Amino acid sequence: MKYCFCIIMILLPLRGFSQTPKEIEDHLVSVFSLYNDVAGSYYESRSDTSEESMYNAMECIDSMTDIEDSFIDLILDYANKYPNTLYYDFKDLQKEGVWVLSSPDKKFRIYRWYVLGGGTMHEERNIFQFESHGKVYAQWFGSAADDSDNSNYTDLSAYDSVYCLHFGNKQIYIASYVGIEFGSAFIAGFDFFGIQDSDLSKELPIVKSHWHTKSWLGMEFHPDDTYYNHNDSMPLTYCFDDGKTLLLRRIDRQGYLIPEYDVYQFKDGFYRKTNRRKFKWPSNIPKPKY
Repeated sequence: MKYCFCIIMILLPLRGFSQTPKEIEDHLVSVFSLYNDVAGSYYESRSDTSEESMYNAMECIDSMTDIEDSFIDLILDYANKYPNTLYYDFKDLQKEGVWVLSSPDKKFRIYRWYVLGGGTMHEERNIFQFESHGKVYAQWFGSAADDSDNSNYTDLSAYDSVYCLHFGNKQIYIASYVGIEFGSAFIAGFDFFGIQDSDLSKELPIVKSHWHTKSWLGMEFHPDDTYYNHNDSMPLTYCFDDGKTLLLRRIDRQGYLIPEYDVYQFKDGFYRKTNRRKFKWPSNIPKPKY
């Protein structure tokens, strides 16, 4: 692989030495910028149907996988070994295409990026960093880093915001997301995260209906021209500051968005759907017309 030497050289600097957050960011940026460069070569090769170009595209895919694996290892290593990274803004890394989302209490963070080179399904990478009992940990649900065999794990959740819910002596973190399953099928909703010692769980039985209890809240919809053209002023999801009220857009029987929300409120340890017509709407959210 023509990029293997570059990967090795990028991974060599600074390993084993105490580093500042800025030095860590520079290292991560150097790796992720290479990932972006190879992705650019991949898309350029894909635009040509010659046999050589197709071979180059396949080589780029292999290189991108190697680089991304190295980047994941690096960010997990740095996030676990350097607690102050939990509070660093990583502005330069974000310019390269890595989202850094922090909870209001600054004790939970998501590093997210889009997996380049895919098809109509948009796969995401999400690395989680969190504080527990005064220590900082990092975890990825899609690797052996959590001592499980998740080699076929696919994450479609493009998280965009993180919120807090304080319940008794527990802190639950809520992450809103949107994702693309394939070209005409989008998903949106909320995931819920709980921390137990050094372990992060997203399997919290927290959303309750008459029939069952589940650990997530979401919907699948088909975007129309209004959505694609950004003319839809109503957000897909909304979480109140205290985390106790969640709004999720409704869809019609064909799966298209309609100007209404389902309202879920937290009480006695669970989110339950409430009567949306009696709900007092916040001033910054357009009130649906029934």
